[in-house]
Amino acid sequence: MPSVRQILFIVAVSVAPSVAVAQSYNDLMLVRNRKNEGEDLLQVRAGIGIGRPSGTEDESIGLQSVEAPHGHVYFRQRGFTTHRAVLLAYAGFDGLYATVKEDPQLGGQSQSRLEVFGRAFPYYREGFYRDGEFVPTGRYEGKDYGVALATSRLVDPEARVEIGGFYRRLKFDANETTSPTYTIPEDYNAYGARIILEQTTLAVDRQTGRPNAGFQFSLLIEREQNDSKGTFGTQGVFESELPSGLWRGRGHLEWFFPHTEASTFALMLDGNVSDEEDRVYNYDASKQVGNLWFDAQLRWRLAVGRAITITPFVAAQYVRALSEGGAGADTETFFGGGLDARLDAGNSVSFFVEYSYLNNESRPTISPTRDTLGEHQLFAGIEVRF
Repeated sequence: MPSVRQILFIVAVSVAPSVAVAQSYNDLMLVRNRKNEGEDLLQVRAGIGIGRPSGTEDESIGLQSVEAPHGHVYFRQRGFTTHRAVLLAYAGFDGLYATVKEDPQLGGQSQSRLEVFGRAFPYYREGFYRDGEFVPTGRYEGKDYGVALATSRLVDPEARVEIGGFYRRLKFDANETTSPTYTIPEDYNAYGARIILEQTTLAVDRQTGRPNAGFQFSLLIEREQNDSKGTFGTQGVFESELPSGLWRGRGHLEWFFPHTEASTFALMLDGNVSDEEDRVYNYDASKQVGNLWFDAQLRWRLAVGRAITITPFVAAQYVRALSEGGAGADTETFFGGGLDARLDAGNSVSFFVEYSYLNNESRPTISPTRDTLGEHQLFAGIEVRF
């Protein structure tokens, strides 16, 4: 799935089984209370991810085939410590996340939450587009972790406003892909405040748990302060310091339209805007590179009986990134599509295959041990729920 949610694990609500599907790391950081969050759940997802470039492979820039194991463990417990608390915990190659929050199903006006999060395998992929092809100029890796505390309040029965603060620690390392002429950033601390607006009007099928009408919308606005020091970038070509204060905005929309009793159309839209000088965040390889991008996907979910779900889709992407040398910016538009298929073998076991193509070489990374480029991505495996 060619969007921010098309990361190491493509876990789409549009193909949800009879219980709520665990979200990915990036999605958990943005979507706060899903409509179909249910009872206690332990979910294990395991499989393989495959990435392929469309043309000739070039290992020097990361354009190469890759196969990597994938999976996650997701745990949800209601009534955690008190009858009003919910514990959500997620562990995958894309990140670790845990939150304790007040149970939204109890209908309270306010909700407090404590979050801890981190990533052991983030990659950074600085570069520019030339005639639609991505040219990396600086590639490196690192680690990050943090904590956040927030409170939210219902402004009407379907909309919630959350305000909170956060702290992050970011560390960076050169690897075998880092050019000797590229200086990586120094480690730094970041802290700040954020506001999240969320509204949901989803109607969920009681038997399958699948959304079949309405929408889920989240919008995040974040102000970060940091103690980053020193310049980084390609020596003698484009070097700069990270500003001490940065603004970011990010949004996500899922909108479902019933078609027939067995099929539903879904519009998926993700977007991001950030400062051009935010060169660490903008070139995080778990999402699209650039300071401004939009990712749209039109899906048609078709249920074949109660066990099989097939979802073809088309996709479009708009990206704005700094041009070569950093003097200005270029925009690119990409197109693609794919097919998701799922077999629910009862309420406890599901098998899935998810293939997507986008004519953008710089897609979110698949492997936890190396950063690679390529237009084709496939995920296949099994999901077990307890």
